[in-house]
Amino acid sequence: MDSLAGNMKRLTYNEGAVIVEQDASMSSLMIVRNGVVAVEREVEGIMADETRLAPGDLFGERGVLLGAAEPARVRALTFVVVYQIGKEDLASVMRDRPTLAEELGLLLAKRIENERQFIESHRHPDEGQPTSIAERIRHLFEVPHAEHH
Repeated sequence: MDSLAGNMKRLTYNEGAVIVEQDASMSSLMIVRNGVVAVEREVEGIMADETRLAPGDLFGERGVLLGAAEPARVRALTFVVVYQIGKEDLASVMRDRPTLAEELGLLLAKRIENERQFIESHRHPDEGQPTSIAERIRHLFEVPHAEHH
């Protein structure tokens, strides 16, 4: 944090303000300094809370590290202060402190897994939705369950 401090831009958002729209591309890493942020995702037409971010938490890493769009909307739940770090500034800090790349990679991998679980839990299960691969195959080919003798 200290090595980034000189290159950070301080931004403030009022309660309820949308900081990032779902599917937006971000070119900066954002660190929550004060307040609480909601990460909300639209699943099957319904906006649901995926997680909350508190001081010290990051967002925007997907756009900065992978050039990918944000999978969820980020909204201020309280008055929020965030520090914004541009890609170039982040790159120079990573060159000075290579372990930062690993830390951000782990964070991103964990987020992607949490998002996958969130989406799975918010899908409306179909009647008798198959779970195992064998179940899916039986379901797809309309094969009855084998009798165990």
